[in-house]
Amino acid sequence: MAARQTQTPPFGGFAVLNAGDLQHVFASPGGIFEPDAGGADDWNMGRALNAVGVRPGDLVHNTFSYHFTPAGLMLDRAARAFGCAVFPAGVGQTELQVQAMTHLNPECTAAPPHF
Repeated sequence: MAARQTQTPPFGGFAVLNAGDLQHVFASPGGIFEPDAGGADDWNMGRALNAVGVRPGDLVHNTFSYHFTPAGLMLDRAARAFGCAVFPAGVGQTELQVQAMTHLNPECTAAPPHF
């Protein structure tokens, strides 16, 4: 995929929309650029939230990155489409993250395994 995208920027000829018609363009590990047309829960992550006990009206503390990669926005959209509020914390700042968790008392903290 990365080689095709290098040969035929920006999406290797695989996207049906032009970059200007998209809401976001993500850069994922491995040098892959991903087009995003902006659906409410295109990755069906709401199902995963439901499976772990998150319910509409809950607060989700999202520690996935909102920069470059799609993970933060994927979870954010899914939680909002599912009826949850989102605290978009992003990565890093561990002490501030703990302070926010203590103050906000979210029903769910979504984080990568190394957090």
